[in-house]
Amino acid sequence: MRRALSIVSGLLLIPGLAAAGQPMHHELAVRLDPPAHRLDVTDWIVLGDGIKPGTSGAYRFVLHAGLNPQVLTPGWKLEPVPGTPPANFLGVNASSETSGDVPLAGYRLIPSAGAKQPVEISYRGVLDHPLDTSGEEYQRSFSETPGLIGPDGVFLAGSSYWVPTFGDNLVIFDLTVRSLTPPWDVVTQGGRLAHDFDGNGLRFVSWRCDKPQEEIYLVAGPWHEYDAM
Repeated sequence: MRRALSIVSGLLLIPGLAAAGQPMHHELAVRLDPPAHRLDVTDWIVLGDGIKPGTSGAYRFVLHAGLNPQVLTPGWKLEPVPGTPPANFLGVNASSETSGDVPLAGYRLIPSAGAKQPVEISYRGVLDHPLDTSGEEYQRSFSETPGLIGPDGVFLAGSSYWVPTFGDNLVIFDLTVRSLTPPWDVVTQGGRLAHDFDGNGLRFVSWRCDKPQEEIYLVAGPWHEYDAM
């Protein structure tokens, strides 16, 4: 987890790339269950200017398989695509080969006349790819994973496909994680808005990233925060 934390800490200091028009916005409400390797997410999505529907009028995205998304906003319909999404499903190479061992599922998000945004999508399930130690040619080996949720920590990134991925468009986001048992905490890109406890003594954390990014990270684990005034 120390390596993952150093990666994300660096990302917090790097401004996002500039995007033409209004980028896609995700508002993510997340609950984590590390012992069960599970997450529960509600995502309110504003598609932005860079996302265009296909010839059928549907917006296409991929998500980690087994998360079983449902669209909750009236005027929208969600259709699963049978089998593994082909490489040209999004107009970019989004096949399973590009995500390593991560199984992917494809979906069509279809608006009816007058459908409004944000589009609320809810999904939940298991996401756990154990650390793979590599680097025999290096004097000091390191471990890698495309994404995991476990009792020792959480690392989610673009390679995890834990957020609906509409091609290679840049995104901005708000992220709230609730029901964490201290000393568990969360870090991602952007700035932290809230860091507090609810009435049951469980931690909730909110972050906002308004600089367009290529992917959304979520790193969580049991650690202590020190602040030098």
